Amino acid sequence: PGRGYCFTGRVEDRVLDAPATAVVAADLQTRLPRVIPALLGRASDLATLGALVDAHALVSVTGAGGIGKSLLVQHLLDARRRAHPHGVCWVELASVGDASALPATIAEALGVRLRGGDSLEALAVAVGPLDVLLALDNAEHLVDTVGRLAARLVDVAPAMKLVVTSQIPLGLAAERVMRLSTLDLPAADAG
Repeated sequence: PGRGYCFTGRVEDRVLDAPATAVVAADLQTRLPRVIPALLGRASDLATLGALVDAHALVSVTGAGGIGKSLLVQHLLDARRRAHPHGVCWVELASVGDASALPATIAEALGVRLRGGDSLEALAVAVGPLDVLLALDNAEHLVDTVGRLAARLVDVAPAMKLVVTSQIPLGLAAERVMRLSTLDLPAADAG
């Protein structure tokens, strides 16, 4: 009593300096929710998204808010946890208000620490050797910054796959856009 709270956990400091060669798959985090709700009526969309990710380094899933972009991409990441040596990582961008915090947010989600002056270049060095499926969710409010970051990461990380969810595309030449539409209604006689 009278001494307040005391932190008793172990602090780990994972640092990736240039060159980033000491990355171990177990060090990276997925950040996926523990329980992912069922994906109903989107099996063909999931297969289409998987084929796009297999063929392209950068895929944006676009569509109206609340249509199911995030859930679709979460299911893709969950299914591919072991398909990439460094795993998968989900990065939620909705709470990122400052565009300059984007590289640090991604690094923190991956479990790496950035050092140096330019955080985008430090992130590029850290992810350059990784074979990871990285998802950036809710990017519409940072579309310009996410576009610049995505272009840089695609250039420096040839084994990385990047999926972005947004209401609007990033507008990059390397980007493949999957427009998610509403679910089909069952036939009237399906009753």
